[in-house]
Amino acid sequence: MGRTFLLVFASIAVSLASAPHSIAQSGDVFAANFLFGDIGGGKYFQSAIQLVNLAEVPTEVTIDCFANDGTPTPPFSLGPNSVVLPSNQGIELYTRGPGEFRECWCRIRKNPDNKLEVSTRILLYEPSTAVPFPLTSALTASVRIPGSAQASQWKVPVSLVHVYWRVLSASAISVVNPSDSAAELELALDWHSEVGTTQYGPVHLTIPSRSRIARDLIEIFPDVVPKPGIPILPSVTGGQGILTVTAKVPVVVSGLDVSAPIIVYTSMLTIPVP
Repeated sequence: MGRTFLLVFASIAVSLASAPHSIAQSGDVFAANFLFGDIGGGKYFQSAIQLVNLAEVPTEVTIDCFANDGTPTPPFSLGPNSVVLPSNQGIELYTRGPGEFRECWCRIRKNPDNKLEVSTRILLYEPSTAVPFPLTSALTASVRIPGSAQASQWKVPVSLVHVYWRVLSASAISVVNPSDSAAELELALDWHSEVGTTQYGPVHLTIPSRSRIARDLIEIFPDVVPKPGIPILPSVTGGQGILTVTAKVPVVVSGLDVSAPIIVYTSMLTIPVP
């Protein structure tokens, strides 16, 4: 079950449509992980963007989201995709509930002189008989992920917990290329486990203009999974390390840790390198 939801997050590649102007500007903030809609068995995702205006004056915020098929995807009822925030106030905008499953990334644009905090909330609902009528679904998992600016290099702490052939917890990253040109990526891993320290990579990836990819740690570096042995008793193995993502054009890196058998989502620390 845990692996299923990790793959829901980490097996998406997004191609985005052309815009009438540059897709990214200095000062833009990006929500790299945004999912909503049905995933089967009565389960569905919902997402929300929280915007907090810390300026002493009102600020207009424009939100543009882009879908897998390359077309703009307006998940909110905002009219022309914009909202005016009063000074020192915040709002949270939610997607609709059940429906066609979609995933996308969003660009949040504001007045460069105004201070705006952005975060994304991803929520998972499952069928329940323990909630008051007429509700039929209950929130079972939730994670909030800070919005990110762009950078040409990122440091990402990643981890893996493994018992025999079962992955109990693993990290996954998504990378958005909001620029007008393709991004050549190089991924390198400094990995620390019970058998010692190992360097993996570099792994080279290309992200087309205005696109997003998502990968889990095992997809990028399959050798981090311990090889099957013959232990007398089940033993927990794994490790942790630092993933370095380097790109020739600025990109946005974000991600989640996903644990099982109880689904627990944890926002990963992603550190842009100046």
